[in-house]
Amino acid sequence: MLKIRLARGGRKKSPYYRILVTEVTSPRDSNFIEKVGTYNPLLAKDNENRVTIKKDRIEYWLSVGAQPSEKVAKFLIALGVKGAEKYAPKFQPKAKGSNLKKKALEKLEKQKELEEKAKEEAKLKAKEEAEKKAQEEAAKQDAKQENAQPNAESQEVKDQQIDNKETDAKETDAKETNIKSESQDQENKKDLESKDSSES
Repeated sequence: MLKIRLARGGRKKSPYYRILVTEVTSPRDSNFIEKVGTYNPLLAKDNENRVTIKKDRIEYWLSVGAQPSEKVAKFLIALGVKGAEKYAPKFQPKAKGSNLKKKALEKLEKQKELEEKAKEEAKLKAKEEAEKKAQEEAAKQDAKQENAQPNAESQEVKDQQIDNKETDAKETDAKETNIKSESQDQENKKDLESKDSSES
């Protein structure tokens, strides 16, 4: 079975690859059937010489049944080689966190549950505190009203006592005036009697 793949060349830290048609069972840097292109990863991506191929020869080898590797298939699809589309890599990037182990996922779920519980408890505490404050304010208002009522009653009692004292004072004054007038009348009578007795 034929394979179109990369073969590394160049020195250390300066790689250079050849695109070769070779047998699947042959080693990477062994003998090959045909060289059909090159790949230089050190060049910029927009450089034309980064990937060079012999398009007609690759199309021939694909028609014969040669299978490109995933990397070579990407190059061929990008360069518009016929027949390379069916060899497009089926690799799909995994979703973030999909490689985590079950224990790690369980820990994350537990953390989320704990956070949700904490939020709910905080909401309940806030409601309870608000209710307590409302009850305390209502109790304070009731106490104020209760204190205000006896004060009003005590003022009424004081007013009544003052009125009673005034009436008592007036009555005593009236009694004193009556007593004085009676004593004067008696003195006048005595004077008249004494006069009458002297004249007789």
